[in-house]
Amino acid sequence: LSSTMIVLKTLMERGELNSGHGRIMIGILLVQDLSLVPLMIILPTLGGAGVELWSALGIATLKAVLFIGAMLVLGIWGLPWLLRHVAGGGSRELFLLTIVALCLGAALGAYFFGLSAAVGAFIAGLLISQSAFARQAFADIVPLRDTFGALFFVSLGMLASPHFVIENLAIVAVAVTVIIVAKFIICSLIPWSFGYSFKTTLFVGMGLIQIGEFSFVLAGMGLEAGIVSPYLYSLTLTSAIITMLLTPFALSFASFLYKRLSQQKRFSQLVATRLDPGWQSKQWQLSGHAVICGHGRVGSNLAKILERRNLSYLVIDLDPQVISELHAKGIPCIYGDASNPEILAHTQLNEARVLICTFPDFIAVELTTRNALRINPKLDIVARVHHDADAEIFKGIGISEIVRPEFEASLEITRHTLHRFGLTSLEIQHILS
Repeated sequence: LSSTMIVLKTLMERGELNSGHGRIMIGILLVQDLSLVPLMIILPTLGGAGVELWSALGIATLKAVLFIGAMLVLGIWGLPWLLRHVAGGGSRELFLLTIVALCLGAALGAYFFGLSAAVGAFIAGLLISQSAFARQAFADIVPLRDTFGALFFVSLGMLASPHFVIENLAIVAVAVTVIIVAKFIICSLIPWSFGYSFKTTLFVGMGLIQIGEFSFVLAGMGLEAGIVSPYLYSLTLTSAIITMLLTPFALSFASFLYKRLSQQKRFSQLVATRLDPGWQSKQWQLSGHAVICGHGRVGSNLAKILERRNLSYLVIDLDPQVISELHAKGIPCIYGDASNPEILAHTQLNEARVLICTFPDFIAVELTTRNALRINPKLDIVARVHHDADAEIFKGIGISEIVRPEFEASLEITRHTLHRFGLTSLEIQHILS
């Protein structure tokens, strides 16, 4: 099982949470987390000495069904009523205490039924997430999540044994290598088998190479049940910590590797042929148009304005749902990776007026810019950037206009603040310029 916490943190820091590979990774992580429930139910029964396996599994399954059934009944009928009355009191402290009490109560109930406390807390979280108060509950509990997450990793560090690593260095290295290779192959095959591009496949495989916190929980349960030996437990714990630490470096290496490979003509042609069935682009007759790379919040707002002014544009995006909607509206669009030169070759860049990169991924913007300028060296390019160091690099590769969202927001906030102090628009403009 991969580490949901590590992967989400890494994706958020890289600004790739809503990217194609980011969404697929989150989906795989969700399925893995859900698979934890039956594993936690089955595992304790395997350690019962002198107990018939199938009868023990049957009793454990019956207990699980009764507990989940009771949780569903309370969650569907009792939970909304309770949260509605608590929220109606107007006390945020009482609301937070209620959420925490529900999760702890569910954990205690699961333990009473002979299940893992983590199963109860997990199911309680699922039920709360389906209520009308889910967003506020999540917002209130995030500080606790981060606090307990930090404590969890502190406990991992305290449990880790440097002496074990030193004494079993070769075995640990082999175990970590096997885990990384096996998980990369398995997790890469999932998006590849569903027809996703090479870039998405590479990033998903590299982002899910670790074994995470739930694997450690299962190993701990196996140790308590006598199924897992202390040596295997220590090996699992050590491997989990090492693979989790390697995750950010693995994603950075994936960016570096894709950047290098995409510059090779043969490879870029191979990558361009890997599109979802039915998403190959039509040949649009365009001239003096804008090429919008990424149809997220920024790109969609730009497209709306261009459409109102009857200005022609073409969209490149890796989200099949977005492309489907644009196709239905008759808007020129291409499904694919905008950083790939073979995809850009179908956008008629020699006739384009401007290319706009709206995605926050630095590597993707750099590759898109370099490959677009190879096709049309005189092309105007507008790009989005979040860091000053990246802005300097973009200026050197020929980007016409660089937009820094945080800097632009600070200017608008300053403008409104100075206006409240009675400064005229001309004075404010002079100050900001």
